[in-house]
Amino acid sequence: MKLLWLFTAMIIWSMVNGPGDGVVQKKKTADAGFAVVELFTSEGCSSCPPAEKLLKEIHQQYQGRAVYVLAFHVDYWDKLGWKDKFSDSKYSGRQYKYSVFFQGRLYTPQAIINGKEAFVGSEGDKIKGAIDKLLRKKVTLPDTEYKVRIKDGQVTLDYLLGQSLKGNLLSVALLQNQESVQVMAGENKGKLLEHVNVVRSFYSEAILDRSGSLNLDLPKDTDAKGLHVLVYLQDQKNLNVISATEISL
Repeated sequence: MKLLWLFTAMIIWSMVNGPGDGVVQKKKTADAGFAVVELFTSEGCSSCPPAEKLLKEIHQQYQGRAVYVLAFHVDYWDKLGWKDKFSDSKYSGRQYKYSVFFQGRLYTPQAIINGKEAFVGSEGDKIKGAIDKLLRKKVTLPDTEYKVRIKDGQVTLDYLLGQSLKGNLLSVALLQNQESVQVMAGENKGKLLEHVNVVRSFYSEAILDRSGSLNLDLPKDTDAKGLHVLVYLQDQKNLNVISATEISL
C-alpha cells in the first residue's frame, strides 16, 4: 500500500512539474555500486597539481560508470601569494566537517570517497583501488526524482524523495566541466593548471520534507553549457554518501 501511494505521488508530482522546461532525472532502485570523489584542493598549493591531474584521469578512465568527481577549492591557501578564483570559505568549512570523522586530519590535496575514506589526493593506486572496490559492491539505491531548471541567473532543483530519506543531507554541487588557469604567483607560479568539475556553487542541508526546491547561483564568468549538477544524499550522522545522480543542464 505504501509503495502504491509513493508511486501515485510521483506521478502527480511529475504532472505538476512536467518536463516542458527542465531536465528530469529519475533514479530507480538498483544494485550497482558507485563512488563520489571529493577533492579538496587549491591553486596556491604546490602539491595539488598532481592530484588535479589524477582527478582528470579518473574522470576520463571511468567515463560511463557510476563514478562522480568534483573539486572543492579551499581558501586557506589564498593568503600565500595567489588568490584562487574558485576558492570559497564554505568549501574549507566542508572539509573541516569531514575532518571530525578522520581523526582531525585536514590537508590539501585531500580526496574523500563516498564520505567514508580519506586519501592524499595524488595517491592514484589507493584511490582507484577504493573506487574499484565500491563499484563491485552491491548496494540498494533509494528512489529519487530530480528536475533542473535555469531561470533568472539561477539553477533551480526540484526534488522528490522517498519517505525514509527525511533527515538525511541533500548535497547539491553546480560543477564547471573544465577550466585552464595560468598561475602568476605563489607556490605554483608559472604553471598552467587544468581543472575538471570545479564546484562553483554548493548546497547541503538536512531534508525536512520529501519534496521541495532549492536554488544555486549561476557563475557569471562561464556559460551554462559548460556546467552540470551533481546531487548526492548523505547520512547526516557520518556524512556517508547514500546515492548520487549527475544531471546535465
